[in-house]
Amino acid sequence: MIELLTQLMPPERRHGAQTAQPVRLDRLGIVLRVESSSAEHDVRLNFPTLAETLEQLDACLDVLLARARAVGGLPADA
Repeated sequence: MIELLTQLMPPERRHGAQTAQPVRLDRLGIVLRVESSSAEHDVRLNFPTLAETLEQLDACLDVLLARARAVGGLPADA
């Protein structure tokens, strides 16, 4: 799932990335820590709407994953 979400990061943040780990999840989105051979940085992926319940959080994550699949040219069920 995390590798898929990296498709939503700006290209300059993906370039040279070796690993990406989730470091924070809140009602606004998810933050990934991206590490390369020379640096590390955090990238926030915002949810389309505020997630105030677990059901809304689940729906927001589904939207992000669907967007990532579309950007990566993957089928919706991949």
